[in-house]
Order: sequence, then structure tokens, then C-alpha cells
Amino acid sequence: MHIPAKPKTIGELTYSDRVAVSDAFYKVILRKTDSDRSAIGFMMPNKAGHKPLKKYAVSVDEVEKITDIDFFVALPDSIEEKVESKYNLKDWDL
Repeated sequence: MHIPAKPKTIGELTYSDRVAVSDAFYKVILRKTDSDRSAIGFMMPNKAGHKPLKKYAVSVDEVEKITDIDFFVALPDSIEEKVESKYNLKDWDL
């Protein structure tokens, strides 16, 4: 999913008074069990649609690339790299 550098805006005033409208929304989730950790990300376009949640599933690395936000920085690097690089829909009942 490509996010433009300059967001769309709404309103009747000058550009600086207009309200930015997000092109997409994201969510990242980290789950810890007794023996393991797993993570999943979601990127959802800001438009009407009724697709199953699994259609929006992505790795946390992909969300980080789009948002330029580093999630789960408090985890040891070896764990962070493992959980952010992949996801398994079966782990999340999707």
C-alpha cells in the first residue's frame, strides 16, 4: 500500500486551515504466551469496504515501512526481528 506524502484535505478554507484525511489506518498487535511471542499488523484503506479482516493483515515490518514508526523497541532485538518480520493468520484465528 502506497501512502502519498501530502494527504488529501477537506474544508473550504485555505490549505493551512483544511483538515487532513488519512488514506489508511493501521493497527499492530503483539501477543505473549507462556512460551512465545507473535505479532501481526493490519493496513486498512480509508474507503468503504466489507472484506474479511485477514485481507488487511501484513507483517509489522510492513506497517513500520509505511508509517516510519519503530514498534516494539523495548523487546530484545532477536525477538523484535522475529515477530515483526512475519505473521501467521492461524495464530490469530483469522
